[in-house]
Amino acid sequence: MKRLISLLAALACLLGAFVAPFASADDTAADAAQLPDHIVNGDFEYQHDWFREHTAYGWTAVIPSTGLNWNDRTKSYQPGPDDWNESEFGWHSTQVDGTNGEPGEQKAGAVELQGLTRVNTLAEIVAAQPDTSIYQDIRVTPGNTYHWSLKHQSNFARHVDRMQVLIGEPGKETPQQATRTKTNGGTDGTGDVGTDIATTNITDRDSRNWETYEGDWTCPEGVTMARFTFKSIDAPSRNNGNLVDDIGFSQSTTLRYDPNGGTGAIADQTVGVNMPAYTATDGYTFAGHGLASWNTKPDGTGDSCKPGDMISIDKPTTLYAQWADTTQTAMPETGGTVNDHYLLKTIGGVCLFGLILMPLAWRRMRRSR
Repeated sequence: MKRLISLLAALACLLGAFVAPFASADDTAADAAQLPDHIVNGDFEYQHDWFREHTAYGWTAVIPSTGLNWNDRTKSYQPGPDDWNESEFGWHSTQVDGTNGEPGEQKAGAVELQGLTRVNTLAEIVAAQPDTSIYQDIRVTPGNTYHWSLKHQSNFARHVDRMQVLIGEPGKETPQQATRTKTNGGTDGTGDVGTDIATTNITDRDSRNWETYEGDWTCPEGVTMARFTFKSIDAPSRNNGNLVDDIGFSQSTTLRYDPNGGTGAIADQTVGVNMPAYTATDGYTFAGHGLASWNTKPDGTGDSCKPGDMISIDKPTTLYAQWADTTQTAMPETGGTVNDHYLLKTIGGVCLFGLILMPLAWRRMRRSR
C-alpha cells in the first residue's frame, strides 16, 4: 500500500510538471484577450471634471484600482468618483510606498496628474524613486508593426528632463528609438534622438513647451501582451519632472506623398492608425508655383488639407501636391486658388479622411452664430 501511495504521489507530481506550463500559457492568452489593443486615456482627461472640482493646487496622485486620490489641501487621500472605472483610467505605475512628500502621500501604484485646474490634464513621471515608470499593458499581434507617439516637456527651463519609452513583454521591455517630429521653437531640432527623450523648455512649465516624439515597434513572434512604459531617467528633483501628454500606440499604416507634376523627394511616413500625424511642409518644388495644399486625389477633388496640418488616417494613404501659380491671389478662409482647371479644396485647414475633427466643428459653430 505504501508503495502504491508513493507511486501515485510521484505520478501526480509528474502530471503537475506537464500541466502547469500549459495552464500558465492559457492564462496569459486569456489575460491578453481582455486587454485593449491601443492606449486608453492617452490624454489623461478621464474624470477630469471630478478631479478639478475635488482636488487642490492643480495636481493629484491617483490609485488606479480604487480611484482614491490625494488632496493636497487636506493632506490625505479621498474617495474618487462613484462611477470610477479602472480600465477607463488605463494607467498604472511602478511606484512603491515611500516617505517623500507629505506623510502618507507616496502610495504604491499611484499615478500623478497635473494641470487639473487648467484646461488640459497631463501626467508627471515623478522621479521620487529610481526607475519610476507609468505604463499600460496592450494586446498585440505577433508580426504587426505598431506606431507610438507622445508629447513631452521638462518641468523647468533650467533643467532638461529625460525619459525613455520601453516596450515589450512585461518584465522584458526594451528602450525604443525615438524621433522628434515637432519642436517648440527653442534650440531642439527635429530628427532621431536615440532612446533618451529630452526636451529643452523655452520657459518654465508652459503649454508652449511641448515637443512631439514618435517611433515604431514590431511585435516578436509568440508575444500577445506588451507593456508600454514611460520611464523617468533624469529630473530636476525627486518630486517633479518629465511631463507627458497625448500618448498614442496603435497598429501602423503609411502616409505617402506624390509630387503631382513637381520634383523632389518626401519620405513615406509611418503613422498610427487613427492617430494624429503632421503632413509634410516641403520637399517638392514646381517652377513658378507654390505648394497650396495636399489632396487625396491628383485632380484635387478628394479630401484636402494644408501642409503642416494634423490629420488622421486608417489605411495607407497618398497625398498629392496641389500647386498654385505664385502670381495668383489666395482665397479667404481656404487658402486655395482658382485656375483654369479646378478649385483647390481646403476645408477649414483640416483633412477629414472620414473623421469628424473638432477644428471643423468649431468653425461651423462660429459661422452659425
